[in-house]
Amino acid sequence: MIRKLTMKFSFFKLAKLVVNYSFRAKLILGFLCIVILMGGISAFSYIMLKRSISHLDNMLETVIVANRLGKSALDISNNVHNYIFSGNMDEAKQQCVKSLDQCKNDLLLLKKYIKDEEGLSNLASAEGLLETLQESFNATFVAIQNKNTNDMLNAYDQTTKACKFISEETQKLILEELNYNSTVKA
Repeated sequence: MIRKLTMKFSFFKLAKLVVNYSFRAKLILGFLCIVILMGGISAFSYIMLKRSISHLDNMLETVIVANRLGKSALDISNNVHNYIFSGNMDEAKQQCVKSLDQCKNDLLLLKKYIKDEEGLSNLASAEGLLETLQESFNATFVAIQNKNTNDMLNAYDQTTKACKFISEETQKLILEELNYNSTVKA
């Protein structure tokens, strides 16, 4: 059965059909074959390029969001410091709340982008640290309202440590994401 199929579609029969065409028809048929072949190669290249660009876009977005998460955490530490030691307490508190919300949104975005296990582990650590930061942040403001200096300094110390750890964890996350993408690319 296979032999019969190959006999029906053999190259020689196709060549006999082409021999009977005029030179002009042969030339047009040759150009048509080249155009179809080039179009197929172009479509394949476009699909592969689109996939590669999408992958790089996800990697870049992950790095940008993770970097923004670390920066927002450090901003929280600076804003809590300003809240404690400056006269403009309302603005500093609003900035802290805004930065905390930004951190939470960034964590949600990172959950969508990160695929590898080590990156997810670093993300889970950052999420736990963000919860710790939220608790110490709230404890700092409660201590300030109660005018308890000792508790305020302890809570402030915990807040700055949590911010620093979140920043370090996001740097690890960025490194892991870049390593993961370099191994996927290779």
